[in-house]
Amino acid sequence: MMIETRLPLMRPRLPEPARFAPRLAAMHASGMYSNRGPQVLELEERMAGFLGTSPDRVITVANATLGLMGALCLSPELTWSAPSWTFSATIAAALQAGKRLTLVDARPEDWWIDPPATTDGILSVAPFGSGVDPARIDPDRETVIDAAASLGARIGPLAGLPPRAAVVFSIGATKVLGAGEGGIVVFGDPDRARRFASWTLLGFEGARASSFLGINARMPEITAVVAHAALDDWERERDEWRAARRLATAVETALGMEPVPLRGADAHPYWIVRFPHQAARQAAERSLAAAGIDSRRWWADGCHRQPAYAALPRHALPVTELLAATTLGLPFSRSLTRADTERIHDALDRAAVS
Repeated sequence: MMIETRLPLMRPRLPEPARFAPRLAAMHASGMYSNRGPQVLELEERMAGFLGTSPDRVITVANATLGLMGALCLSPELTWSAPSWTFSATIAAALQAGKRLTLVDARPEDWWIDPPATTDGILSVAPFGSGVDPARIDPDRETVIDAAASLGARIGPLAGLPPRAAVVFSIGATKVLGAGEGGIVVFGDPDRARRFASWTLLGFEGARASSFLGINARMPEITAVVAHAALDDWERERDEWRAARRLATAVETALGMEPVPLRGADAHPYWIVRFPHQAARQAAERSLAAAGIDSRRWWADGCHRQPAYAALPRHALPVTELLAATTLGLPFSRSLTRADTERIHDALDRAAVS
């Protein structure tokens, strides 16, 4: 039997070049291509409006991993709790920032963490593009939230972000409002935001000398040019993500699959499904592969199982172990079609996933 054309896991799609050509020409005419130029500064203003906060609390960065690293570098606290149920970049950023981590388990109801009182800082993750509610953030502890995929989620106005908190978003090509690569960091404290901007410029503070230890983490102007075009087309992009989500939900409903928790999610770039046990997930993987359909265990077995992090102290992780065994990422994009989801449905149905 001939296998149909491979169905990829993701189909990244940036704005059409014609949509950002005028800003590209303006950038070229200005002769400024980096160093927090006019395109970047305007993007920070627009993102502030998008996220419900003031521009002096929003700073762009070359990518979200550097955003996490910088937000952590600027925190005075040394000991942090972090989830094992996350992507490697979360943990790598914290260790590169010199923090001491303890890995803790995910909550079964929403896959966030309940940090113990024994650590001074909380490095949390908004799982797979779920929303961020400032009212749920502990105002008395340093908090950094990895919300890489959450720009399309329902987010409480970040003007309410506590002064000791920061939230980091990605505008990578596979994310909502993708611009190729880049990050947006929102701080509760405008003074810390200003210091973070200096951190991305090697610790320069008004003079060509590093007044503290920073790094080159600047967002280039061309990234901001593409991000502006994505913001210009936001309503259309949001509607396309929602349409794709309806197709995915129809498959889950037809197969009687358990929906996964995505608190406050609106538009998010993943299709994560959960199976009753590991054997069912493995059967689904085999059936999908035989049909030419890609799938991925996005967070694998949890960070505690990765060689780079295996020595980190950790609490018991039963929920993380269960999620690692029973969840799977399916093909998902704004270009998802009914024909795509019919293929996915049939492959899962053959595996008897429900």
